[in-house]
Amino acid sequence: MLLTLVWLFSTDYKQLISNIKERKIVLAFVGYFLFFAISYFYSTDKAQSSFDLQTKTSLLLLPIIIGAGMNLKKEHIEKVFFSFVLGITTSAIISIARAYFEWKTTHNTEVFFYHNLVSQYDTNAVYVALYCFFSIGLLLFYNWSNFFKGRLMIIRVALLGLQLTYFLLLSSRMLILLMLAFMIPYFLFRFLHQKISKVQLVGLTVIIVLTFASIFAFDNPVRDRFEDVLKKDMTIVTLNDYSNVKEENFSNVTLRLFLWRVGIENVNQNNLWLTGAGNGDAQDLQNEKFRAYKFPNMVEGSANQSPVFNANLHNMLLQTLIMVGLPAVILLLIIFFTPFYHINRLAIQPWFVIFHISSFFFMMQESMLQTQAGTVYYTLFYSIFIAGFYIKKI
Repeated sequence: MLLTLVWLFSTDYKQLISNIKERKIVLAFVGYFLFFAISYFYSTDKAQSSFDLQTKTSLLLLPIIIGAGMNLKKEHIEKVFFSFVLGITTSAIISIARAYFEWKTTHNTEVFFYHNLVSQYDTNAVYVALYCFFSIGLLLFYNWSNFFKGRLMIIRVALLGLQLTYFLLLSSRMLILLMLAFMIPYFLFRFLHQKISKVQLVGLTVIIVLTFASIFAFDNPVRDRFEDVLKKDMTIVTLNDYSNVKEENFSNVTLRLFLWRVGIENVNQNNLWLTGAGNGDAQDLQNEKFRAYKFPNMVEGSANQSPVFNANLHNMLLQTLIMVGLPAVILLLIIFFTPFYHINRLAIQPWFVIFHISSFFFMMQESMLQTQAGTVYYTLFYSIFIAGFYIKKI
């Protein structure tokens, strides 16, 4: 709010209009937000619709204010990234230290993993893992010119080790797989391109392999989360009566598949392809379908409240479809893939490739833009990408 207020009184509106004409992706963000704003008028639950719009406000403001309305210099962008890296580092130190002192009292190793590790923030571990993933990408790939230079390089290496440990403890399966399948091979490719010595390459590879092998070689909650996927009965996704199904019968994967199933059924049965149910009514429609499948405790605040009550679809494309329809989904896909249209230029700035790819995969398993934790993060760094790309500062 303060950023918006200061910007309103200081911006050059003539230049802003010129920038928006050039940086048309800003209009995609505005259009995407407007789909939700328009849905307010055909949503029955106006309060929920207003709350949803409040959550998504940064989708409208940040691309305009930062993406089109600021003349960012490279040193500005680097300071933002440096602050972000320090923020993740601070979070890691506090979380691991708190878990250590709790472990000394309880001797329960679970406090070092997943949601327990960040319980003091009242946040979701997978979102923190997403931030950490991008911070690691910045430490690995960003061409720091004012920080981590010379003798301070050792600090960069130390922060990288700390954040990698923090990332693994946060236990996000999808992001761990993405790091193994994409970030590390990409990093090794960059090193090969720089023609490092074979000794350095072998040493680096051994360290990476041993680090990740330790996850699966020893019994720990991270490995348990991967094994949990294999142990669950997938038939639970297709049942028609859930009156006797308990929360522990679901895994994160089967619960997501069930939510996707219900969402697609609602879209088909209610013919929501064009306009959706409205951002105020989509959740009520989902809850109604859950009750039809006989989920118990489908009342807010009830004892043993059902895990599906008010659960979003955990997929931003499906979430957008059921809320505001297929045209908005197409606009979201345009937002997703526009950066890759410029892939030749992005290839020399791999840290933004890391951001866009991790965000895309994350949105396939989380309704990322339904929370400020996801919306502010995504629009902030995307807006920096827009501004930096067009003024040639990235």
